[in-house]
Amino acid sequence: MNVYRYLEQQRLGTSLDPFSDVLEWLDYLTSEEYLRDILLKRHFFSITQAKVRSKYIIPHIKDAILFVQQSISGPNGVSFLPAYYAILNLAKVYILLGPRFSDLPSNRWHGATYDVQAKDSQSIVTEEICLKQGGALALFYETLTGLPMIKERVVRMGTIYSCVQDISAEYYLAAGRNAELGTLYFNAIPQKKGFKVQVKLSPRNSDDKISIKRLPCFKTFKKVPGKDNTFTSPLIQCSETELVKKLQDHLNSHLLYFPNTGNPSVAFCSRAFPMPEEFPIALLFFHMSSVVRYKPEFLSRVQQSRWWPVLVAARRHSLFKFMLLFWSYMHNEQFIITQV
Repeated sequence: MNVYRYLEQQRLGTSLDPFSDVLEWLDYLTSEEYLRDILLKRHFFSITQAKVRSKYIIPHIKDAILFVQQSISGPNGVSFLPAYYAILNLAKVYILLGPRFSDLPSNRWHGATYDVQAKDSQSIVTEEICLKQGGALALFYETLTGLPMIKERVVRMGTIYSCVQDISAEYYLAAGRNAELGTLYFNAIPQKKGFKVQVKLSPRNSDDKISIKRLPCFKTFKKVPGKDNTFTSPLIQCSETELVKKLQDHLNSHLLYFPNTGNPSVAFCSRAFPMPEEFPIALLFFHMSSVVRYKPEFLSRVQQSRWWPVLVAARRHSLFKFMLLFWSYMHNEQFIITQV
């Protein structure tokens, strides 16, 4: 079974650079005509709502495009600052499409802080940021998950890096251990009155046994007794053609990561603080933009550490992934683009 965040998928190939292609696609969303069509057909806004929201959305997308261009044309060391502001502008578009859109004007501040007076860290993964109850990042998180940021939360950056899928190979080389990620394999098992769906989790560390408590993507699934990393849904009464759609009621599909290998991945995290794929990317760039602005001496040490190649990879791979996730969110459709 192919199960993704969105019910619809579109696969595209390019003979050029997927990053450049997706960046060029964002220009479509600066067209009021195109954007209104998307809001009407994909987000089911009324004509009046589409006209009003598009006026707020387009400036953010234009700014995001300019910040991305500035990021990829500049040196690695300072590229995180414009990349973060590109992501922040796109995050605000998510908010403008969601139920908390009217709260954005009073929450335009970041929603996270970085204590520049704190004791210098020995490594980038021991660094910490504080997520606030208000601000753009808090509204962004609630838009993605439906869960409010009910309290301030101190987050260790090592936790964030282990949830960023597109730097997992670099993370392994630097950390000496695999990221907290796994791939899901779905299998439909026919029953007398419908189907059960069995899911096999393949962690990056093949010997790991992951508790279902660390897999908030599952709503109603239970562990299969005697089988490690294997979970099953309750009986789903439907036809085979309806199964993928009906399965959405049993999953938090917004927590399914992009299908790099044909199957979706998930991050192992707390049910109290689930991690949609966009959020750790946003926090990575927030943190590094803060380091660039406020602690150049620490940035210099990072550049000489084993973690610098991880960040250099994130500069392009994770920024590309965020743009692709944003494009998919705007169209309510899974876009998969590969180089051919």
